[in-house]
Amino acid sequence: MSSTLLSPSPRTTRRGFTSPSTYRVTAPADDAAPRVAREFVRAILARDIPALVDDARLCTSDAVTAVLRHTTGAYLHVDVSVLARRVVVSVGDSDRTGVLNRRDLRKETSGLSLVRRLSAASGVSWSWDAHRRTVITRVWFTLETGLVSP
Repeated sequence: MSSTLLSPSPRTTRRGFTSPSTYRVTAPADDAAPRVAREFVRAILARDIPALVDDARLCTSDAVTAVLRHTTGAYLHVDVSVLARRVVVSVGDSDRTGVLNRRDLRKETSGLSLVRRLSAASGVSWSWDAHRRTVITRVWFTLETGLVSP
C-alpha cells in the first residue's frame, strides 16, 4: 500500500480563494480495503473537521464496497479533499479492462443508499475509452458541517 500527500494544508491563491487540502491513499482491492479507507478518512478529518468523522467513515465504507463489487482492478484509490466545513471523498478503481454495459448502469447506482442519505451530494462516474472499455469507476460524495440529516 502506498499513500501520497498531495497538498498538506489549504493555501490562499492569488485571487483570494482557498484551495483544499487534498490527500490520496492507494490500497489493494481486497477485503481489508474498506477498513484501510475508513481509517485514512478518520485520520484526516479528526484533525480538520471532527464533526464529520462518523458520517465520513460510514460513507467511505459504502463507497469502497460499491467500487469493490464492480471492479477487477488490483488497487483502488481514495482521494480526500478538505476545505473549511466541507469534505469531498472519492473512491476509484484501477480496472482498465471492464466493458461498459449501459443496462448495468442503473443497477450499479441503485445501491449507495447510505451515502445518498448522509451526504450533501454524491454520484458515480465512469470513464471509458473509444472501445467502450471502462477505464475508471469512481464513487464520490460531499459532506458538510451544519447539515441536518433527515
